[in-house]
Amino acid sequence: MRISSLQFSNMMLQNMQRNTSDLAITSNQLGTGKSLSVPSDDPISAVKLLHIDQELAGISQYKSNISSLKRGLAEEETALNSMNNILQRVREIVVSAGNSTYGDGERTALALELDEQIKALKGLANYQQADGQYIFSGTDALTQPIQSSGPGYVYAGNDQQRLININSSTTVTANDTARDLFFNVSLASTTNSGSVNVDRYTISNLENFGNYASVTLDYNGTDLDVTYTDHSGSVTVDSTSPWTPGSTINLNGATIELDTVPAAPFNISLNPEDTFTELEQLSAALKAPGGPSELSSWLHAIDNTMDKVGKVQTSIGGRMNALDNSNESLEDLKIMNDILKSELEDLDYVEAISRLNRQQVVLQAGQQSYSMIQGLTLFNYIR
Repeated sequence: MRISSLQFSNMMLQNMQRNTSDLAITSNQLGTGKSLSVPSDDPISAVKLLHIDQELAGISQYKSNISSLKRGLAEEETALNSMNNILQRVREIVVSAGNSTYGDGERTALALELDEQIKALKGLANYQQADGQYIFSGTDALTQPIQSSGPGYVYAGNDQQRLININSSTTVTANDTARDLFFNVSLASTTNSGSVNVDRYTISNLENFGNYASVTLDYNGTDLDVTYTDHSGSVTVDSTSPWTPGSTINLNGATIELDTVPAAPFNISLNPEDTFTELEQLSAALKAPGGPSELSSWLHAIDNTMDKVGKVQTSIGGRMNALDNSNESLEDLKIMNDILKSELEDLDYVEAISRLNRQQVVLQAGQQSYSMIQGLTLFNYIR
């Protein structure tokens, strides 16, 4: 095969350029400490690194979510602890008010202290974080949850809770609502027709009964219809046909005791009350001459509120444990991905230095060979 001088020269130049390029790549790797400078260096490893970087970014976001959640739940837990202390003191006030030796002056003094405790409790229910968001207003975080409405109070937030992802498949509730804490703790009844009245009640299941804005009992002489209206306005009717009249009526989450066994049709409206309305009514009763005739209904409302607060505190403890467990799992996953990433992109310095020396020798040999051979020509042999 004939090889012209031009072909030979081009071949030698190509080899030297390739060797120079290899040497430059190795030098760059030693300078950066990375085995991959561009994806074309190792396309398969580059794709793996892309997936690892995406997973590490997700882990970083989840860990940030967990950190934010723990701060928020810690604030809520502090507020709940303070609520519990206030409610405990309010209960002590109610028990003290039952002292038969107390006169109007002592009861008024208790009422004035109760007023201050109510203010503090409302302040905690409307607790705002540093960014101005209300903890207990659901996802409507910029709306004050507890607002006065006529003689009572309304919950102005919504019933949705903020959910935060702590990994690819798990969400954790970031807050609780004031409705779950302070509403549906007692009952106010109105007899619309008939001669029977509610004598006493027991809320046996706060979670179930807390779903209703109002309940109506309607007895037509044969059947008893119980109409439940929830906070969204949805209506459910439970009918008992025929109903055997008795003094006790079992509802979904509560028991009603009538003052007598009904002998004729009746219609009674039951309206769940909130903690603040109950406590303000108690304060007014304590300030009135002679004081209240009984205190058991207010104790019942306070105990129900404390029960609600306690359940949320327990729930927060469980959520905090879940956050700690998830954070540990994410940290383990991060370490594993960091190791895989290091194996794929970090440079093996011993191998790289050995390769650099070899490439230098190859390049120098090529340069010397080219220098020696390019001067050869047949004209040197013509005399």
